[in-house]
Amino acid sequence: MDEEGAVKRLLVALVVLVSCFWASAASARVTGWIEPSVQVQHGTKALGLVSGGLSWSIPETEDQMGLYGFFWLHDGWAQVYFGPTYTPKWADWLTVGVHIGLEQVPGGPGARLRYAVSTAVNYQKFSYYGVVEFDNLAATGENRDGLMYDLTVKGTVWSVTKATKDGDKTQAALNIGGRGHRAQGVGPYIEMYVPVGYTTVWLNWTPVEPEGWDYWYAQKGGPILNWTRFWAGVALGF
Repeated sequence: MDEEGAVKRLLVALVVLVSCFWASAASARVTGWIEPSVQVQHGTKALGLVSGGLSWSIPETEDQMGLYGFFWLHDGWAQVYFGPTYTPKWADWLTVGVHIGLEQVPGGPGARLRYAVSTAVNYQKFSYYGVVEFDNLAATGENRDGLMYDLTVKGTVWSVTKATKDGDKTQAALNIGGRGHRAQGVGPYIEMYVPVGYTTVWLNWTPVEPEGWDYWYAQKGGPILNWTRFWAGVALGF
């Protein structure tokens, strides 16, 4: 596969695709978020991250079809991808998506292709979001370092709602669960949603990393347990 040529074609396609959806924003329902976060562990440096995304839901399709875009930046690493999402009529609590985009790795030769599949479940007080990302080398099994998963499951243990003409709206909520992110770790997760700018403050204690990755991909094969590793962030929605 000519990846350099594919990257150029993808850039053109992404510009066209995003332009089309942005032009239809008057009828589409658009939501988004930006999320600064930091990963820390005792005795080593802290890693600052910035991620974010946009979701389009298209009323003309009864909100079954949409588009999701995501970006992630940290310490020389950058990635962005877009793709369609689908919510079936018979399961309005489920959304699945497929995505394609680009990544730039530290010391890499340039932009290269990256792919992702995502699943979101929101049912009453339970929610789950999972995404699996991979590059061409991971897809062929040649090198698994380009494989990434980010899985979060949580449940609402306390909330305050307000009745509006469009239905009950959550004013504040406390959610507890677990999160696992390859190279960042696995462990308990807690978040607080506050009624100021759709803000969510969260903390993820990540003492376990099954492959022994250091939390910024600095090494592999180290200790599986690191009790001093934490990940915290603030998601600002709109």
